[in-house]
Amino acid sequence: MNRISEQQVVRSVVQDILRNRRLTNVHGEEVSSGNRVTTPRDDAAVAGTISELRETLRRFEGHRNRIAAVRSGFNLQEDVSEQANEILTRAIEITSQGINESNSPEVRAQMAAEVFAMRDHMVSLANTQ
Repeated sequence: MNRISEQQVVRSVVQDILRNRRLTNVHGEEVSSGNRVTTPRDDAAVAGTISELRETLRRFEGHRNRIAAVRSGFNLQEDVSEQANEILTRAIEITSQGINESNSPEVRAQMAAEVFAMRDHMVSLANTQ
């Protein structure tokens, strides 16, 4: 019959205490951080999944930024189109008024000046980037 020495029992108890203390620290860290995996060595497979998800999230953020830029461009184009439409509507109004033969040369000159100003504004709108 083999006898277990007191020293072996003490060593075993000390190892169990140290293991329990280490596990308590690990679980305490998990509870305080709210994360089960705090370092890749905790669980390599889960850490890999976390890394892949972070990469996917980063790509989504990139897509979101590109979508925001495109929307901004579309909003600018819409504003420019609305301004151009207003200018063309006003040009049609001036054309309708200019057909009237009862307009004096001064009124026609004012109309012409307004049309030239609208043309310059349309050119600046066309150059909008």
